[in-house]
Amino acid sequence: MTVNPTLIRFYHAIRLLPLLLIWLFTGPHSLHAQFEAPRCFQFYFPVAEANTGDTVCLPLYARDFESIASAQFALYYDPAVFEYVDLEFATSQLPGFGVSNFNALNPGIIRISWFDPAALGVSIPDSTALFAVCLKVKTISPGFYPLAIGGAQGFSFEVAHMYLDPPFWKFAMMPLSQQIGGVQVGGASQASDLAVTSSCVASSNCAISAGSIDVTIAGGEPPYQYLWAGPNGFTATTEDLTALPGGLYSLVVTDQAGKTVGASVVITAISPSVSIGHNFTAAKCGEANGCATLLVYSGNEPLSYAWSTGSSTSDVNCSLPAGQHMVTITEANGCITVDTFEIGNDTVLNVSLNTLHINTCGGAGSAQVILPQGVQSATYLWETGETGPTASLPSEGVYHVTVTAGTCSTVATAY
Repeated sequence: MTVNPTLIRFYHAIRLLPLLLIWLFTGPHSLHAQFEAPRCFQFYFPVAEANTGDTVCLPLYARDFESIASAQFALYYDPAVFEYVDLEFATSQLPGFGVSNFNALNPGIIRISWFDPAALGVSIPDSTALFAVCLKVKTISPGFYPLAIGGAQGFSFEVAHMYLDPPFWKFAMMPLSQQIGGVQVGGASQASDLAVTSSCVASSNCAISAGSIDVTIAGGEPPYQYLWAGPNGFTATTEDLTALPGGLYSLVVTDQAGKTVGASVVITAISPSVSIGHNFTAAKCGEANGCATLLVYSGNEPLSYAWSTGSSTSDVNCSLPAGQHMVTITEANGCITVDTFEIGNDTVLNVSLNTLHINTCGGAGSAQVILPQGVQSATYLWETGETGPTASLPSEGVYHVTVTAGTCSTVATAY
């Protein structure tokens, strides 16, 4: 079909992730095994051959497209070389994909935005076309002209992979990895089965250069030559890369016959992902009995905790004095979040008395002071002269006891 781009409705103002989050917190609808996001996820376009005036349709393929709940990205072409004609999606295996999922209003860029209507995550076999982009070749010099994938201003690259972390569904964002295809216009044929059949990516952990790229090349005429370019003047000629900081890495592979294929990979520089809430109980009477309970809603588990008081290694610390405190949370991927908070000082000492009256003519009995929760010790002075938490009452009457705990003091009455 042919779609007039001026009539395209495109809901690019609707962010996909809030829609996912609304569903995620309603609970799972079906059971999936828990597993990590596929590291070898990849988009790729083929290389097509055409002449001036031809219309050519390039399918977009994906590898490791597993349990994908949403996708948002931009397709780039040179508007001096190509005229946008159509986006074919009649046979797309993306549920619900249609004219409302793309915007081709601006020459040179096509914005794609899709999410799974069932919110279950979609899996598509490798080398299955998601859709095809049809372009008309303008009058242009012979050469290779690429069609690439990326993000745009205010429209970032986002592909969300769903997984079950019982009892909740969660999602992980996939890194951008692509084999760059395009159109060879006139000139020497670039027809070749040379391909980057896999590019497996590991992210860089926070400030640590721990990213890696593992590519697999097939077809063409081995041996292959590799030329990598990356951030801050980075270059390499090896097949695979390790100890990488975050950034965009581009690869050109050349075979023995001089045929080439290009790819690009984004190493994600992971930032701390911990989201924290709190429950606090004030310290009482100047003692180290304040309590902080961390409510951690996200993060790469398992998490470890280091409190500034050194008194706890869990997410609960109930031995805190009043004042400023700090806890350092370390995620499994090495990312660190430092949280600061303040514990208040409760100066009110509320005690209670258990009184026992002995049924005798003299009315003798006893009384015991009960300290509030969190107060471990106190001093006592009864009118009878006794100094323990329990006192004997020689006869019926009113008795007072002064209770002092830390900086707090109160007088209680026994009847």
